[in-house]
Amino acid sequence: MVRARWGVVVIFCLLCVVEGLFLNALPIGVPGIATPAIFGSALWITALLIAIWLRNAWARLLLMGLFAIIVIGSIIMAPNTLDPKDRDLLMAYCGAGLVAMGAGAYLAASRDIYRLTSRDRE
Repeated sequence: MVRARWGVVVIFCLLCVVEGLFLNALPIGVPGIATPAIFGSALWITALLIAIWLRNAWARLLLMGLFAIIVIGSIIMAPNTLDPKDRDLLMAYCGAGLVAMGAGAYLAASRDIYRLTSRDRE
């Protein structure tokens, strides 16, 4: 159970880094929905990670779905919103997609997190 909780902490830290990359890469003064979407995503991911910490199985499944949406959104939005010369934002999209894909795969494959959120209490 300790390894599962450390895994939740690592996922949280990685996602904080990715969201920091996004906020740093966004052009200043450009209106859009990116900044509120980033903060909304951070809020929901944090809430779901807390729910996983508190041993709720539904949160694990919902978070895996959210990570899938982030990966698909990164693939769809990157070509439509990027200036080809804007490498910082491109790296933020790539980083978000890769970290979300890795975190989702870890949540799906980790027996420790499955045991943490399973109904069978040891």
